[in-house]
Amino acid sequence: MHRVAQLREQHIHGHVRSCLPDGDEVVCWVRARRMPDGKHGFAYITRERLAFCWIHGREEQLSVSWEDVSAWGIKRGQRGGPVLAVATDVGWTKVQLPVPSHTKARAVSTFLAELSDRVKDARPAPEEGLHGFEQPESLVIPRERRSLAGHGKRAVMTLAGVLLILIGVIFASPFVPGPGTLTVLAGLALLASEYDWAKDAHHWCRKKFQEWFQRFQQWRRARRGKHNGTNRVGQRSG
Repeated sequence: MHRVAQLREQHIHGHVRSCLPDGDEVVCWVRARRMPDGKHGFAYITRERLAFCWIHGREEQLSVSWEDVSAWGIKRGQRGGPVLAVATDVGWTKVQLPVPSHTKARAVSTFLAELSDRVKDARPAPEEGLHGFEQPESLVIPRERRSLAGHGKRAVMTLAGVLLILIGVIFASPFVPGPGTLTVLAGLALLASEYDWAKDAHHWCRKKFQEWFQRFQQWRRARRGKHNGTNRVGQRSG
């Protein structure tokens, strides 16, 4: 399990590595949802920068140095977790920080404390257009309690996701023909709506599938070009 946790950490750090300068390292990270479109991803604090990576669909990144953060604030009491607003030279960025568990709440509290320490000179978020955002003295964020309906949805999605994965494993058997891989991915997609580990696994599998498909396309084009060249040589010889 420790090895699996290390691989997940490396996978999550890999999203932001391409937009960091050489020698920079991730200090801490939290899961985040971009507002208002809800695209999910991660927020990172590094020694030199604040970075956001959105991985749902086409990957997007935003990375700024700490000197470029001119203002920030958080808005508590929001369904889904507190909302963080940060002003940089490219404008305001607003992200929601989910806190569905005590572990996630502690991670968000640590993230906000690290952010506050690195931007001590940044002004509070202005009231105009950002009503309710503040820089509170206490950055301890409590977890959000799941409603009865939320527990019911979690149970249904878990059951459906596990069933699809089991069906996919059966279809992937050499003795049972069928679209096993796609069925497993569909099951992971359902579980990803409720579990972070499934979200990471689904993104990793989808990324590997895209890499494999690109290599297959390149191999097919190379083979087609070689085949066409052989035909032309045969036509000239004839």
